[in-house]
Order: sequence, then structure tokens, then C-alpha cells
Amino acid sequence: MTLNQVSAENPFSLSGGTGLLESSTITQTVGTQLLPAGEAIREKENLYNEVLDNITNGYFELYDIPIDEVLDEYAEREAELDEVIRQSQVKTKIRLEVPKNYPDGSVVTVLAIISYSLNGVSQTLTKEIQVEVTNNPTVKRAILVIIDAGRPDKYYNYEDSGGGIQTLLENGVKFNDASTIFPSITTASHTSIMTGMFPKQTKIPAFRWYDKDLKNVIDEGKTEENVKFYVLPWDDGMNEYIEDETIYEQLNRKISSFEGLSIFEFVRNGGEYQGATAKMILSMIRIKSGLASISKIKEDSIDLDSEATSLALDNFDSSVDLMAVWLLGTDEISHHAGPLSSETGEVMDNVDRQLQRLIDELPDGVVDETVFVITSDHGQTTVEADDEHSVSRNELEKVLRDAGYSLKECMQNPLSPVLPKVCVNYDLPLTQLYGRDYEGSNAVAVHNAGIAMLYFKHNSAWSGVPSWAEVEDAVLSLDGCEVSFP
Repeated sequence: MTLNQVSAENPFSLSGGTGLLESSTITQTVGTQLLPAGEAIREKENLYNEVLDNITNGYFELYDIPIDEVLDEYAEREAELDEVIRQSQVKTKIRLEVPKNYPDGSVVTVLAIISYSLNGVSQTLTKEIQVEVTNNPTVKRAILVIIDAGRPDKYYNYEDSGGGIQTLLENGVKFNDASTIFPSITTASHTSIMTGMFPKQTKIPAFRWYDKDLKNVIDEGKTEENVKFYVLPWDDGMNEYIEDETIYEQLNRKISSFEGLSIFEFVRNGGEYQGATAKMILSMIRIKSGLASISKIKEDSIDLDSEATSLALDNFDSSVDLMAVWLLGTDEISHHAGPLSSETGEVMDNVDRQLQRLIDELPDGVVDETVFVITSDHGQTTVEADDEHSVSRNELEKVLRDAGYSLKECMQNPLSPVLPKVCVNYDLPLTQLYGRDYEGSNAVAVHNAGIAMLYFKHNSAWSGVPSWAEVEDAVLSLDGCEVSFP
């Protein structure tokens, strides 16, 4: 198929004699050969589902298949399909000059005529398009970009960068005193951002926590027995756990035609979700493996944000009312190289470029009618990896034992006769964990990367909320701890 030309009848020429424009038809010659994209789109969707199913079901691990090699092949094929789809897309625009003093806000009907050739035969297609005439475009949507670990003091350095941050600051406002929740952990922060509620209401205080009603540790919205292998939050575990309405769901109740789009943003109830591509999955696996060099982690972090921006541009259309985009790269490189490192700076440079790319490549007219909201879930700071600034697993165990608690380790054989008073949950991402007895414990320690969350029974039961005095007594029993209450 060849797209020959696109024409539009000028609605302003129909009122002759009133000073309106004279020409009746505006024509844009295209002459572009269209490539078949239907099969490529279907194959890409099947490819993504196959990657997803094989990883979530533990297929590669079960059959000892080298996951890096398989995902390299997936990523290569996906790139080929993306190129076929890209080359099949044609954008053209027709400029209709509006007469002076034409009533602002008027809606006019434009008849578009598309001329194309199929198998050597010329054909035409006509379509009526409703166009609003305005000198002051109204806001029709919002695009929310969450920069993971986006320290404001660093991103404000881009005020004169010539990139997206400068563009947005020059055309908007900034808030210098915005603060995140505590503890500022990605899962909890995103839930608060997307619901507008604090962790006390969402009941999601971290990425791993103890649910006193279920009497189980919840990992990214799933009970431990259902957690097998975690690379990306691509499933609905978190969303099934969240009881509060997301901003998508709130707007859905108020706007009958509402359309929400979530790009890699895992708190997504009520929005259409576009998850990680094969290339993003491969990048995350390399980063999480602990085997990649800092240089490679930097490259993968840059790829994550560039791919997320591509997903946003590929899936956006003018009917979208709210689009949320998660840029994860800054957080990943900061954890490995430090927030003040040159590598982190390069990833931040790319975020600035991707924001400008998003602005530049959205369809014509969209930026003028869109509110951009740029925020972060948390910052990062440098903490020395020494005994003064960090608590090791052995130190945590010693503190709990010195306080009179006996411990049950998570990797303990389920047939062990030891009856613990405390169950300590550690971060063991590739291990199926068994043998915990949370109900029979007096306290639970849940590991969350840089912190340990301690849960204590209240009057020998998990129900109810202990008083400040009870919490103070429990914490002061831990040798060397200081307590400060509001």
C-alpha cells in the first residue's frame, strides 16, 4: 500500500463574501510506501507474553536455560519488529489558517480525504474530523513522570541544560519544599503518589512488610509462599493488595470517557498498563545479578529510561487523559555507584534528554494542552559501608538475642524442633522460603534493603496498636538504641 496524499476541505471557505479564506481544499502530498505492520505488532505482543510467562513461571530456572542468551535473542527480535512498526507509521499534518476574529472555542467539521494505492489501484477514504478553534488551548490531560531517586539538589543543576528540565522549569513552577513519606522506599512512595494517601492509610509501608491480619510477610503485594523470582513488578501482586483507589480509578468515577495509561508504573489499577520490554527485562536481570560492572549498570540504567520514554511515545494518543511514566535508571545506578558519582550524573543527563525527547516527539499540539508533573519517590544519600554507619545481619541478630529473643532463621529446615520467639525475615531473592512461625513469635523483623522493620505483639496478640510506652519499652530493650517520640 502507498499513501499518496492527504487533503482537507477548508471549512472557512464555505462562507464566501465574509472575508474568510478563499481556497477550498488544502492538499499535502505524501507518496510513502506503507509497510505491513499487523503481523509485527502481533508477534511483538506474543514475544512479550512469552518472556513474561517463562520468567514468572520459573521456566528458565527449572530447565537450566541460560536466561541472558535467551533474552538477548528476544531483545534482538523485538528491535527488528519495532523497526518494522516504526517504518510503517506515517505522520503528516495540514495547516488550516483560521480567519481573524473567528469565535474562539468554535467546533468545526473538517472533511479529510486520504488517497492511497493498493496493488496498483488508486482508492480514497474520507473521514470527518471535529476540530476546536482556539487561541488558548485548554488543558486536556496530565503526564506524570516519576524519577526514581531524583534528588532535587542535583536535578536543579539542569536549569540551564538546554534539556527537558530547563524547558519545563521555564514554562512552569517548581516546589522547593516538597517531601516524601517515611520510610521513603519505592513501593510505599509510589503507592502514596498514585493514591494520594499516606502509608498509614494504604497499609503499605515498604516493599516488604508484616501483615498482622494475614500473619504473614508480604513481598511486593504477595505472601512469601507465592514469591519465586523478582526482577520487575510486572504482575498484579501489588495492585491486588492495594485497597485504596488510585488516581486512575478516582478519575474513572468522575469522567465517563476517562483513559489512563501507565508506562512501567506498577501502581496501575484503573489504567492501561505497558510493561517492560525484553530489552528492559534483560537490563534489570544484569543489574540485579550482582555480576555486572559499574559501567554496564550505567549503560543498562540509561537503556531503562530511554526504553520507558519510547514506550510512552509509542503508546500515547490524544485520547489519553492521564499518563504516568516511571524512570527507574537513576535509582539503579545510585545504589551501585553512589548518588554523587559521575556514572549517576550520566544517567541523570539522560533523564534530562528523555524529558526533552518526550516534549519534542509528542504529536503536534499535545504539549500546549498538557500539564507535565515531574516528581520523585525519594532521594538517595551516601552512607559509608562501615561498622559505624551500617548494621549487618549478625549485628541485628545479636541485638535481638541480647534483648532476650531467640531467633528463627528464614532458611531453617521446616522440620526443625526449634521453637522461636522471633522470626527474622531476610532478603533472599532467589530462594523459596519455608518454615516460618509468625503466629508463634513475639516479634517479627522484616528486612527492607537498608532498614529492618520490627513488629511487636500487643498483649500477646498481633491485633491492636501498642501504646508509645510499650513501643518504647520494646525498643529500649535493644542494647544501644535511642528512642525519640513526637
